[in-house]
Amino acid sequence: MILTSKLDWNEIRNNLDKLSTEVPTARKVMVVGTRELIAEHLSADYLENLPFPIVSFEEAVPELEAALADHGRDEILVVFIEEIAQTLLPTVGFCVDHQIRWVALGGHGTGGYRFDDPMVNFSLRESFHEQQQENFLKIDDPGTLGDFVNLCQALSIIQHLEGDIVECGCFNGSSGGIILDYYNRKGYSRRNFYFFDVFSGFDYDAAYTSTDTRWADSHQSAGYDVVRRRLERKCGINSVTVKKQNIITDDFLEGIDKIAMANLDVDLYEAVDVGLRKLAPKIVKGGLLICEDAGHTPALIGARLALQRFMDSDLGRDFLPVFMESGQVFLIRL
Repeated sequence: MILTSKLDWNEIRNNLDKLSTEVPTARKVMVVGTRELIAEHLSADYLENLPFPIVSFEEAVPELEAALADHGRDEILVVFIEEIAQTLLPTVGFCVDHQIRWVALGGHGTGGYRFDDPMVNFSLRESFHEQQQENFLKIDDPGTLGDFVNLCQALSIIQHLEGDIVECGCFNGSSGGIILDYYNRKGYSRRNFYFFDVFSGFDYDAAYTSTDTRWADSHQSAGYDVVRRRLERKCGINSVTVKKQNIITDDFLEGIDKIAMANLDVDLYEAVDVGLRKLAPKIVKGGLLICEDAGHTPALIGARLALQRFMDSDLGRDFLPVFMESGQVFLIRL
């Protein structure tokens, strides 16, 4: 399964067993979580014998308010079983504000933004299913899942900024589809989205003459018309433009004045080099220029060299680089 959980269910069971035997019966204990998920991992029989009620997050605050009417705050203990931070925050905040004791079970694992915003996993799950049905799911490359998660986080970072969203090297539309799906599900304000690619792979002069020899004649996509339809159907309230352009030789940003976020995923040294220099002047203050390939070394050391030379330039000094574990580098316009 691609989207695995980070909850430690052995730790959850052991702590629930401990609470069941050690907590005085006079204390009001409430387990807050998704009953179906807990039953899936601990069994329905286990829950039937659990001496505490299981309450959903939607019901938790009203239930706690009712409990406070009958119990002192020191008599109440809330046990949280949930891995998504933003799902936990309102009820944990209520407990803190009302001085109700609580404990969150499941371990202290990490995993990035998909364990913070519940919409990320939902969007990824739906997008992966759709892409698998159409035979263009791209998840096997190192760092790809992290790339998709980080793109969702990038959208949340720039949501308040003016400017368009651009992707160079949209290939078959996998990352572009996720960007659009997540953006629409979050209900962010209308934007212009632009997607660029040659769609025929690295079959142009610069790819053949480059000293970066890995890429020539690779990465042929499903074709412009197929990818355009995939992305346009996910537009929602937004404007989606898909263009066949070579970012090295074409003036692909004509008509685009301000960019809030750009995802540059073009592999070849020359393409990354030119892409960075063309995109950077249009990135708004606080906006993001994402260099997808620079961390995928040693194979993509050409992209890393292009990034280094950009960062050493006068234009590059206006950006703060943040190297992501996925291989992306987030360049934040200062």
